[in-house]
Amino acid sequence: MVWGAFGVKGKSELVVLEGRQKSSDYIYTISEKMLPFAHAKYGTDYVFMQDNASVHASYETMDFFKEEGVTVLELAC
Repeated sequence: MVWGAFGVKGKSELVVLEGRQKSSDYIYTISEKMLPFAHAKYGTDYVFMQDNASVHASYETMDFFKEEGVTVLELAC
């Protein structure tokens, strides 16, 4: 699996992930790879978009976003 982030101010490096992801794996990748890009380019003025995969929507993940002050786009599914 390959992840990346982009916006009007640039794009992140691609992150290559192997195997199935647990919430803790997802949180690690977001905190170490995606949020540093977002903060460097946008400060706190951004909205994080993800689908509703179980690791994305878990209580553990949503608590992480809340603690970090990250606004997550709510998708209607």
